[in-house]
Amino acid sequence: MIWGWSRCPSRDEVNRIRLHIWKNRDERKEITENQTFKKYYGEVEWKDNVDAERRLKSKIWKELLEKAGEKLARKVVNNPEMIEILRYVGWVVSHGMSDEEILSEKWYNEVVNWFKKMKNFNDFLLRGF
Repeated sequence: MIWGWSRCPSRDEVNRIRLHIWKNRDERKEITENQTFKKYYGEVEWKDNVDAERRLKSKIWKELLEKAGEKLARKVVNNPEMIEILRYVGWVVSHGMSDEEILSEKWYNEVVNWFKKMKNFNDFLLRGF
């Protein structure tokens, strides 16, 4: 199994990344809906485990939204897509490998290739820090 972005960021990091995802949602879609990316990884597993409404009211989010401006804050509160982003606590892309692939002489090159295909996604999320 090849994994990307499987770490658990701190609360502050998650909130900064969420804000980055929201501000750059078109770029996120461009990366994650790219046919090559989908061929290698399918869909991104957006991990959630919290109530979005509670996140909206949290102190950290209020501070981030104040820094981002009132216009963005209004968009967030009134946008179902942002409510979903607020639920995210982790992001994972993965690809399972068969025994045949792992035992292949090309295995090393394939693994390197898979990680290269993941780079744009990881770079996008890291810019949120």
